[in-house]
Amino acid sequence: ANLAIALARADKRVVLVDCDFRKPRVHKLFAIENPSVGLASVVADQADLGDAIQSCEIDNLSLLPCGPRPANPAELLTSPKFQEILNDLKSSYD
Repeated sequence: ANLAIALARADKRVVLVDCDFRKPRVHKLFAIENPSVGLASVVADQADLGDAIQSCEIDNLSLLPCGPRPANPAELLTSPKFQEILNDLKSSYD
């Protein structure tokens, strides 16, 4: 989180992705209520990426929280959809 903040303050477009499906914490660090959608929802095709990304009080920093904890975290991280999401994020952020 600190690295993401530092990069954002250096005028880089940053998205902080919470891939910890067992104990997600990014939403807590940035005082976001329990998000109803997040990375897990997008990987499972239950939400759009744009709907899951949230802004925060720090300029140039966006957050992609975990969202509801999935039953199968390892499967989500190894799915082709996860790689597709990373590619989409690479095209929009530094």
